[in-house]
Amino acid sequence: MQTTKLTLTVAALAAVAAVATAQPWANNYAVGDGPVFNPGWDPAAPAYLMTNLGGNVYGIDIVAGGNGPGAYNRFQWKVSDGTWSNTAPSNGPENAYGRATSGATVSLRCDFNAQGDGFIPDKGVNGQNGILYTIPKVWDGAAKVILAGDFNGWNNATTSTYELKDDGVAPDATAGDGFYTGQFTFTPGTYGFLVLPVFGSDPGSWDLKLSQRGIADGGNLQLVVTGSDPYKFTVDTNKGRIKIESTAPPITYPCALSSAWSTVPGTATQLFDDGTNGDAVSGDGIYSRVFTVTNASGSGIDTVNVLHNSNTYPATGGYPFTSANGVSVLVSYDTNTYADGFQPATKIVWVNASRRLLPGDPNGPTGVHVTGDFVADLGGSNWNPGDPLTQLVDDGTNGDSTAGDRIYTITFPGAIVPAMSGKNWKGTGGSWTWQYGSPDNGFTRSGNNPTMPLNTTAGTDLQFKIDAITGRAGYGQPTVANPTRPAVLNNNAAVADWQLF
Repeated sequence: MQTTKLTLTVAALAAVAAVATAQPWANNYAVGDGPVFNPGWDPAAPAYLMTNLGGNVYGIDIVAGGNGPGAYNRFQWKVSDGTWSNTAPSNGPENAYGRATSGATVSLRCDFNAQGDGFIPDKGVNGQNGILYTIPKVWDGAAKVILAGDFNGWNNATTSTYELKDDGVAPDATAGDGFYTGQFTFTPGTYGFLVLPVFGSDPGSWDLKLSQRGIADGGNLQLVVTGSDPYKFTVDTNKGRIKIESTAPPITYPCALSSAWSTVPGTATQLFDDGTNGDAVSGDGIYSRVFTVTNASGSGIDTVNVLHNSNTYPATGGYPFTSANGVSVLVSYDTNTYADGFQPATKIVWVNASRRLLPGDPNGPTGVHVTGDFVADLGGSNWNPGDPLTQLVDDGTNGDSTAGDRIYTITFPGAIVPAMSGKNWKGTGGSWTWQYGSPDNGFTRSGNNPTMPLNTTAGTDLQFKIDAITGRAGYGQPTVANPTRPAVLNNNAAVADWQLF
């Protein structure tokens, strides 16, 4: 079961502005599993060059060279710019799904436009580069469409309780149009879930799930319930997109949600910027609160997300902290915007010094690394989260300004740095479990932080810095200044933050 999170509340989805057209890449190739594709996973096979069908919707019709290798003849595919520097659904490892039998014709489509219609995935939301779908649609022939998630114990066998229907009976608008609808009530709280097709008498298929990336690899969708009002789910099975609507009034103040104390938004989880409840300075744009852990996980590591104006920070995964029943955790959430070139630039989450999970801690990150599609140009391995070549240090060497300040640094000498354009990178904690950087994210556990762009000048030192406390990451040539830290960020584990306030 995947754990990456994406909040699906009405205000967050409506905030995406529609644009008439978007800018795809100069070349757009379909690439995917063999034997459906021949060759398989070639980012620039001439036979799979897509064409603009109008309005920056790109497509190609292919004849499957063999059966899709997965369940229900599933194959995986994506769109590449020809170099792996840019891909869709995202600049990450996720692939879209299709289904094909040998000799069948399948139409592959990628819409590069932001729709702004409240459905996700949508271009520009959570690092999404395009909306991928197939004709015939992936769920063609499904008997039912269901929800499975935290609210039903991830039960994909009982297919009637959370079934969506396309029968024209309210709340569904039109029978047979491929839009499946259902309306349900939930106890207030935060729920991860997926949408699954049901074929015949089989249980719902995890192999063909609708996730945050569409009918594709991707993390769990997330529902934040704030009241007793019903929530309406609409799933477009033609393109693999979902929309949630509710009359429940949104909570506009920030709330810190964690299974260690409560996942219900409201006054019990509200953060403050008024100098009370552990907040250091009234009106400084940094919201805080001290929580007591009452439901610590068995691993001793829990995570927290801040819900604010229907958006969740971090947007994927959660900010991790060490946990035990009875301990106090001070959660801080910085709404200020910093123009120092580091990401995230705003909406930054951290916890007090004695609860932080830092590189080298038991069961935590083994170190701090950078990774991406640029590493091979420097002599290492692309997308290796623990490549020794890319490990940053906090020891006052290799460009690191101050040993032990938890700002990690690496400097690649100009002699090995070529001119690079359109590359992508992110920070890791030695494995994909721990990630750093990216807008709306920072330090995450079990997330999938979107990648950040990288462009370099040849022959000039290349320096990266990552703040292991806030998760902010940036780079520069030949150097980059340390990321901005607010004065209230205590870096002394011997002094509990709330004692300072």
